[in-house]
Amino acid sequence: MKTEAQLKKMGTEKLAEYAGESLGIVFEDDVSREQMVAEILAAQDNADDEAAQDQQDEAEELSKVEVMPNEKRIRLTIHEAEGPGGDKPLPVSVNGVAISIPRNMEVDVPERYIEALKLCVSTVYEFKKGKDGTDEMVGRQVPRFGMTILGPVE
Repeated sequence: MKTEAQLKKMGTEKLAEYAGESLGIVFEDDVSREQMVAEILAAQDNADDEAAQDQQDEAEELSKVEVMPNEKRIRLTIHEAEGPGGDKPLPVSVNGVAISIPRNMEVDVPERYIEALKLCVSTVYEFKKGKDGTDEMVGRQVPRFGMTILGPVE
């Protein structure tokens, strides 16, 4: 998403390219630069509204996921991650039952999905000095997904 200031600095060719690639907008030849900027801003606002509604819909769907006997619902937030898709909802599956957890919003999920997320780790390698003074490559496991667990839902 581009700000109004960023859009106003762009020429008509760049505006048309950005609008086509990012928003699927095709402008007629006689459209002014100002009209292009206004249409792009409106389309971006609409896309933001749709994304927010999609996240809200996903959060509501989570509340419908069946909780097993003696299982609690846990409130958590999954944070954005680096790279492509790092802002998209996170799919998590336990015993063949998949859910999609929106990012950057508090949601309530059955405890079994929290446990599955805690088991997701990546190995990070770094060089450290060994006892004999040579460099050794050492791996350590770090959580794959940044999350804040807020606790059980009453």
